[in-house]
Amino acid sequence: MANVKEIPTVMVGQDFRGSWSVPGGRSFNAQLIADAKGRYFYANDTTSGSISITVEQALVNFGSAQIWIAAQTNTFARIASD
Repeated sequence: MANVKEIPTVMVGQDFRGSWSVPGGRSFNAQLIADAKGRYFYANDTTSGSISITVEQALVNFGSAQIWIAAQTNTFARIASD
C-alpha cells in the first residue's frame, strides 16, 4: 500500500423506485470499502443497514467517484434521466 499514490473514491448503491439505497457507514459493505482503503462518502455515518437517499443526493455525493459498485447503470447522465 505504500506505493499507492491516490486513494479512490467509491460509489455503491442502486436506484429503487426513485430512491437511491446506499450502505450506512457501519455496514458490512462500508467496512469492505474501508478495508480496501477506498474513500466512501458515508463512512462516518453510524447506520449499520442501508440509507435511503434521493437520486439527486447520489449525484452530488458520488459525482466524482472513481469506482462504482453494484450500480445498475454506468453513467450519471443515465441516472439523472431515469
